[in-house]
Amino acid sequence: QSMEITASANNGATAAHVIKYGVAPYNRLYPGLILIDEHVSLMFGGRLIFLEGENEEGVITTTFEDSNDVTRMDSDSFDFSGQTIVTVSFTEPTISGSLPPPRANPILAYDGGELVYMFGGNKVSYNALGDMEITNAPDELWTLRIAGADSAVADESNTEGWTWQFIKPIHSGVYDASLNTRHVAWAVDNKILLENAECWIGPQTISPNQCIFSSNACTSKP
Repeated sequence: QSMEITASANNGATAAHVIKYGVAPYNRLYPGLILIDEHVSLMFGGRLIFLEGENEEGVITTTFEDSNDVTRMDSDSFDFSGQTIVTVSFTEPTISGSLPPPRANPILAYDGGELVYMFGGNKVSYNALGDMEITNAPDELWTLRIAGADSAVADESNTEGWTWQFIKPIHSGVYDASLNTRHVAWAVDNKILLENAECWIGPQTISPNQCIFSSNACTSKP
């Protein structure tokens, strides 16, 4: 268990103190983020950044590698002696089951209960010449079954009994997984809803396994 305390001031008038518990995740691009409780967020995947040093022209070069790890982030705030205290806790849940393939910019959708749906995104690779290539991640729908989404900030969050499970193939359809565009998504009944699409998550014998155009308002999410 580690703890870090920082403070910042606005021209000396006020100060905000941040207390961090645990180890923050590595720097990355385009992770999937989902809010599962008022003060609890999950981060999945993303494109890890590796600094490789300077080339012959003195330019710092970087390489990238996709991730499939999950980080739970709990946050809260309170006032103490006239100062605002912000607490943040980072936890890596223990998750059983087969892991989904690594990717960046996945779509995450929470059903308001114990299921987080994940699909889409893209992956990075390098050819024989070292050129970077971006392709779509596998067309698969996964669920992360979570337990105990209650907020905690002192390494007391409940992360037992979490499980990844592959559900079925799903085709992106109108959703373009190759674009690193942030999407808001949520799960209602047998559908994953995006602001401009809907994806069927029920039995594949009832409806096609693809995302179709649909206009949805964020106010309909659980």
